[in-house]
Amino acid sequence: MDQTVSNSYVAGSVVMISGVAGNVSVVVRETPAEIVHGQLQRLAEVVRGVADAQWRSRQQHQADLRVGWRTVGPPVSDHWETITGEDRAVSFDGDGGDLLGLVSGTVPTHRVVLLGDPGAGKSALAARFVLDWIERRDTVVPRSGWAEQRVPLELRVPVLLRLPTWDPREHSLHVWIGQRLASDYGISGEVPVEGIVPVLDGLDEMTPALRPLAVEQINQNLSRGTGAAPVLLTCRGDDYRRIIAGGAQLRGAAVVEIASLGVEDVVSYLRGAALPLVARRWSAVFGRLRADPSGPLAQALRTPLAVSLARVAYRGVDADPGELLSLPDRAAVLRRLLDLTVPAAYPDPPVDADHWRRSDAAKWLGTLARHARRRHATEIAWWELYTRVPRPARFLTAALPAGLCVVLAADPATGVAMAIALGLGNALYPPSSTYQRGMTGLFRRGHSLRLRLFGVALVVALTGGLGAPVMGLGSLIGGGSFSTGALAGLVLAGAAGVMAMFGGAFGGFDASSGVSPRRTIRASRRWTLTYLWFPAAAVGCAAGLTFGEAEPAPSAAIALCTALTLFSRNPWAEFAASRVWSAATGALPWELTAFLDDACHRGVLRQFGAVYQFEHVLLRDHLSSPG
Repeated sequence: MDQTVSNSYVAGSVVMISGVAGNVSVVVRETPAEIVHGQLQRLAEVVRGVADAQWRSRQQHQADLRVGWRTVGPPVSDHWETITGEDRAVSFDGDGGDLLGLVSGTVPTHRVVLLGDPGAGKSALAARFVLDWIERRDTVVPRSGWAEQRVPLELRVPVLLRLPTWDPREHSLHVWIGQRLASDYGISGEVPVEGIVPVLDGLDEMTPALRPLAVEQINQNLSRGTGAAPVLLTCRGDDYRRIIAGGAQLRGAAVVEIASLGVEDVVSYLRGAALPLVARRWSAVFGRLRADPSGPLAQALRTPLAVSLARVAYRGVDADPGELLSLPDRAAVLRRLLDLTVPAAYPDPPVDADHWRRSDAAKWLGTLARHARRRHATEIAWWELYTRVPRPARFLTAALPAGLCVVLAADPATGVAMAIALGLGNALYPPSSTYQRGMTGLFRRGHSLRLRLFGVALVVALTGGLGAPVMGLGSLIGGGSFSTGALAGLVLAGAAGVMAMFGGAFGGFDASSGVSPRRTIRASRRWTLTYLWFPAAAVGCAAGLTFGEAEPAPSAAIALCTALTLFSRNPWAEFAASRVWSAATGALPWELTAFLDDACHRGVLRQFGAVYQFEHVLLRDHLSSPG
């Protein structure tokens, strides 16, 4: 095989395949009015499942704790006249069951900011709000003709969105919402923004510099006119006041702040949750709480998170909550409760021989906590674990197989060149930012046949217009004819068109039955194993046109190398590589998903759509700290 021809062909192939691997898609459609209601109904069912999982994960620890809030007026809220139309103070005090009424009716602008201390229950109330709204929505009969106008408030779908996943410098609010609908809820079609109620959770967990930008974008993109989308925003009280001091504020929003738990509520909960033998050991703690309701112990146990941590930490018959009495301040009490979280969740020795040892679980959870904190994230996304693999190892994952297959089927010089090129590309190419990379296409629900054909024609034209000249020139430089190389380029362009049209059909899954890490891993694996053969075969055919029937080995080698290239840049393959690396270094277990699911069952982690989260950001920070 002529080495010049081979290398020129490889260069053209890489250009072509990069466009396909980069997930070529065209979104030029407008949502038909008759489809809007069906889209929103499907979204409501998926959101119900995600929010229900969030609510149940918190309720298993805090079921009997009553959380209320008090009104916070200007300057933390907007002017009373802007909120209610009257220049006088209004009380929005209430408790968890009233949040739906507060947003949908009591506050005329339908905009509410929910403040609270760390662990006060902001996210739990947000999840309950979503469930209450959807339950009420199920009872509403749509009015005739509403789809041609603006979506009525009662038919909108509340969507829980994690603000720490948004960088307002890179994406607008609407683009980010679309990304989260796809990633967290598996809704890859377009949903009109005016049809949802954004429930924006965790403003305080964003990077401080991004918080004011986020608030300003919310103000700009979600207008406050008649029929505008309502908003529920959660944030820590001190952080929101700092944002206001910096000149940013959610306009038109009423503000309420979660109140601290009362001493008797804490005593009643801890006594009722403990076995009678254990409950007697709480007597000294209860006495201190009643005698000194403003002391460090009472201050530490004033949030649902702290109280639930205390319940779990001291539920054993050998546990002694009396040790909390000797701790000097609130921070020390909370640190001690966090120290006991993993020991309480993982008995030593394990109850079952197949369960994880405490020391291993603590090490692995620490690895995950440091990974999340290093990325300034509150979530553990399985497709982002590949960032833990050092670049030299990423180089080897692509370079060795690619080089081996070409060396065996062609000449060593070409094999070395391709190995270096693909290895460097794999090492420098950014890891997947979503598990859906490459899995979407024009073949989606709601797309007409005419639009699909137009999209395919556009992709073929764009890809062929670039690829045919490049491949033709490469063939000409290598001593072949321009027409032969151009024909190979058009073959690849046709493959790109088919990939753009049918990618979603191979990689998608029915989100109505729930979105979870395991289901998205399976979907990505299915896409990889049933779909990537097509572009590899197309490249092999194009190579056959270039090299001729007399030299089948180079064509087969290049096709195999193409498959390996696409495979190495696939989220599931990256996850597999990260599992191998992490298990080999002892940083994480080989059965990673089983460990993560088990940690959710033990109350250390929880699932949110396709990702895992620590039960609270305080636990993540504690586990990521040295020592």
